[in-house]
Amino acid sequence: MKQEPFEPVTDVEVLSEAMDLMAIGNVAVRRAQAHNRALGIPNYYSIGGHVVSDMEINNRNILNALINDGSIKRLHVLELGLA
Repeated sequence: MKQEPFEPVTDVEVLSEAMDLMAIGNVAVRRAQAHNRALGIPNYYSIGGHVVSDMEINNRNILNALINDGSIKRLHVLELGLA
């Protein structure tokens, strides 16, 4: 199935509303992740093509191995708030 070409948003109001909705979604995700951690439920991420949980990532040996073999960059880890 061929996808239609992407048309950039030029309406400032639409762009502003989209950014507001994305911010609300980001806050909801962060709260859900924190709630999961409090309950001991792992959150899963795809980092450099590897599926890992935040519980695994908190183990420094796994994190350092992924950084050392070039699978992930430290910036990705910092962005996720896992280091």
